[in-house]
Amino acid sequence: MRVLRLIPQLLLLLLPFASAGSVCETQPQQVHISLAGNGYIRVSWVTTFKMATSVVEYGTTPGQYEEYTAGDSFGYHYYSYSSGKIHYATIGPLESDTTYYYR
Repeated sequence: MRVLRLIPQLLLLLLPFASAGSVCETQPQQVHISLAGNGYIRVSWVTTFKMATSVVEYGTTPGQYEEYTAGDSFGYHYYSYSSGKIHYATIGPLESDTTYYYR
């Protein structure tokens, strides 16, 4: 009985990884931004293309990305499941009270 109770919870955990349709393999998915220290932020995202690079371009003017940083990536396997390529890059140092745009 206990195993049957866990199945709906496991399905909820795997739901974000389900494909909803045709997505470009290099198109970033599940983009997240988090603090990474004083004046730094970390951008993370997932792609399905294993050869995609982990680069974030950024700047203070919309559409103009004067700076860039290269990050890293990894993937994992769990039984028969293989994750997409999980990327992350830390950008900074950033100026306070300044709006930044990134891609």
